[in-house]
Amino acid sequence: MLSNKIGDTITFQFNGTGIKLYSYKAYICGIAKVTIDNETYSIDTYSPSAIAKALILDKNDLVPGNHTVTIEITNTKNTSAKDFNFVLDSIEVLE
Repeated sequence: MLSNKIGDTITFQFNGTGIKLYSYKAYICGIAKVTIDNETYSIDTYSPSAIAKALILDKNDLVPGNHTVTIEITNTKNTSAKDFNFVLDSIEVLE
């Protein structure tokens, strides 16, 4: 997922006990809303220098089974960020 359009979302399901999300972080990146099974996290992907595949969320205490994740581009950003970009590099499902 790569977007800077406020309101864009991606939703996916997985089966496991946890999930790790990795993202690109840079001065052009904003804050995304990540929801896992109705629990919401605000994830700031701003960094003054570029970082590829940065761990942005490590949720490893889920009940074994099926889970739903939604990532939404928000209209918020770090005061130093230049844009609202969000780049999802990869996902690791924990079993």
